[in-house]
Amino acid sequence: MLITEIIQRDGIPLKREAGTNGGELAGPCPFCGGKDRFRVWPEKGRYWCRQCGARGDAIQYLRDRQGMTYRDACTALGVEPKNGRSPAGQEEPGWLSVEWQTAAWALLKETRLSLQWYEPAKNYLKGRGLNDETISMLGYNPTSAHMERAAWGLPDETNPRTGQPQKVWIPRGILISVIDEGLVHRLRVRLSPDEFERSKEWTNGKGIKYAEIPGSGPDSLLLPGRDGAEAWAVVESELDAYLVHQEAGDLVNVLGLGSTTGKPTAQMLKVMAGKRVLLCLDHDAAGWKAVEKLPGEYWPTPSGKDPADYFQAGGDIRSWIEAGLRENVASEAPQEATKTVPDDRGEDIATSKGLNPLSCQGIIPCYHLRGGQCFYKSNWGPIAELDRCPMVYGLGHGEAHPDLEALERQRTKHGLDPELMWIYGGAKYDH
Repeated sequence: MLITEIIQRDGIPLKREAGTNGGELAGPCPFCGGKDRFRVWPEKGRYWCRQCGARGDAIQYLRDRQGMTYRDACTALGVEPKNGRSPAGQEEPGWLSVEWQTAAWALLKETRLSLQWYEPAKNYLKGRGLNDETISMLGYNPTSAHMERAAWGLPDETNPRTGQPQKVWIPRGILISVIDEGLVHRLRVRLSPDEFERSKEWTNGKGIKYAEIPGSGPDSLLLPGRDGAEAWAVVESELDAYLVHQEAGDLVNVLGLGSTTGKPTAQMLKVMAGKRVLLCLDHDAAGWKAVEKLPGEYWPTPSGKDPADYFQAGGDIRSWIEAGLRENVASEAPQEATKTVPDDRGEDIATSKGLNPLSCQGIIPCYHLRGGQCFYKSNWGPIAELDRCPMVYGLGHGEAHPDLEALERQRTKHGLDPELMWIYGGAKYDH
């Protein structure tokens, strides 16, 4: 199986970027979510992300992306393991080596101390709603550094961009760690504003928001619930995960994916099976698309793009999660037999069992009702007086698309700018 097939099977689109090295393809990174800095060389069977540093062959991709062992990855690709075991350098992911763990813990200790005295970073995190106890779980790297790969137990590599020996880049910024049973599984840095600006110099002006330390595993940030919480909240940003856990950790376990391309491991999906899951992903097209691949109900914040935005606008994180759990329970309650109602065109449509009725209509199942409020009516001032929701009712969550004829009728009726007719949940038509 070609490496391009494996990557595209994960829903990652690739397009031809150059003819060098037998052909170069580009696309969004499956690991960090970077939009166009992921490169694939089909003839060489290799990939590399210029943003997070993820790199390797088809075997490494399956190990990092799917959490497979070396043998399982070989089986999936239909190749024989070398010498009956993984070859040198591929025995285990980098994070399991003694050198990597030693370097990781040293960096964690140093950056956690730095964060205690560096007020700008602390104020930034407090501005996102985090308290001192939560902040103590994070770190701050005050100076960008490039370390030898050997210090992290990583094999020598050449930087494809410069042709020089590859280093472990630790940028200035907030250090986020994934730790389980005393082992650091993953280290990721959210770049400081000045470091982000500098990164534009070698990313065609786009900049890098996050950088992952090479050798990190694929694990997402898991923050276990307190007091026996069984429900789950899945968010995109790790910093948002800390905020939700801080405010509602007794109600939900929290999983921070790191990006919309991140996903729970197979083991984590088994743990979540049968539980109530709120998909608190960002309120944008990427968030809607990611929802289609995850179990649970989409529960974005009532306002703003993400939990941090919502908090900064005065929103109550705990009340938002509580409302999501109440609605989730209500949606599981038995409903009356299916009935039909007319849509905006006067045609009959069927309502389904097990769906929350739209409060303003009483009988129409609405996938855009959040906390008892219609997002469509409440979030957009000029269209707050719409007499009917201009959506095709009854579609699955994440699949709803605008009823274009109804949109045009409502636009004409209220004299609205077409740009305002952006539909929550209609990523297919987002402006």
